[in-house]
Amino acid sequence: MSIVRKAQLVAAAVGALVTFGVQFLLQVVEPHESLATFYLYTARELLLIPAITVSSIFGTDTLHTGYIEITKVALCWIAALNAVLSTSVGTLVGWYLQDRKSVRRK
Repeated sequence: MSIVRKAQLVAAAVGALVTFGVQFLLQVVEPHESLATFYLYTARELLLIPAITVSSIFGTDTLHTGYIEITKVALCWIAALNAVLSTSVGTLVGWYLQDRKSVRRK
């Protein structure tokens, strides 16, 4: 398996797992419990930016229904979108690593 494909798989997995992980931690931690909760909400909002942008382009506004609550279907769409975006970043990183590896061999 090439370096590019490995980078894509790792990036897609990390993108989806981070999305589900942040949402899970927000459900476990009590609201307004500590500064960590603030950081988790900030991380979730940063993860929602691409999904909200894409949904507004297509004219739907159902992904972000409230400050705490996100539906399970919307969370799956957000995780899929973040996995696709992470895959594109993984592709760029894979190309860079492959180029660097080929320069090192010469």
